[in-house]
Amino acid sequence: MIRAEAERDGELQDLSGPLQEVYSIRRAPQVLAACRDNTDHARWLIKREIYGVNDNPVVCSADATHAAAALHAGNFQQQQVAFASDAMALAVSAVLVAA
Repeated sequence: MIRAEAERDGELQDLSGPLQEVYSIRRAPQVLAACRDNTDHARWLIKREIYGVNDNPVVCSADATHAAAALHAGNFQQQQVAFASDAMALAVSAVLVAA
């Protein structure tokens, strides 16, 4: 189509219509590609965190007054998953705005 337009001789076509498509149509590929990249990154990061071992519990044996227990001291914060979730929320909102 571009080649045919460049090689065409004569008068220009009717210019009474809009010069370009609606902005949301023109920007959709860039928005959707960025959201897809974000989704791929979030999937990789969350999968890594699911299979990772980053909680180091303190294992206490039973004694006369306490049963055996594994104490988790907050080493399992999951800030990476929280950031990925926030980024996914931004990506979804960008897709909804672009649509």
